Amino acid sequence: MPGNYLLNPNFDADLAGWTISDPAAIFGGEDADEAPSSGSVQTTVTIQTESVAQCVDAAVIPERFDWVRLHARARITEQAATDVSVEAVLSFFDQSGCAGVQLGTASSAAIVGDTAGLWNALTIQMQVPPGALSVSASFEAAPTDVVPTRTWRSTAP
Repeated sequence: MPGNYLLNPNFDADLAGWTISDPAAIFGGEDADEAPSSGSVQTTVTIQTESVAQCVDAAVIPERFDWVRLHARARITEQAATDVSVEAVLSFFDQSGCAGVQLGTASSAAIVGDTAGLWNALTIQMQVPPGALSVSASFEAAPTDVVPTRTWRSTAP
């Protein structure tokens, strides 16, 4: 995609525009670039995968696109001896609203374990499958154990 079509891509002041699986997830002022105009989403991963996602319909994009790229940075702070993996995921659908048949999906390389306070890049690029009318852009944090772990995600490039 030549432009950024996500709503509130940098978590500028809140989590508006994003579907969040963890009702306890909060907006955080901590940002990968330390920019005062953007922030991050913070969640605690316990026994299930937590995600933030947004659907983009092809109809809102003014030009035809052949490739989609999703980039963010994540930081994992483990509160106990456990590992959490965080990855970026793109999923394409044959209907608007990220409904219907899933035509393809791809995930970035995962960031696993405590990142020692550093923001690490998550990047995935995927060719748009024929017939795709929408794409889901998501960031997923999954436990490899069942001990609570705090993760932050910022979409600052």
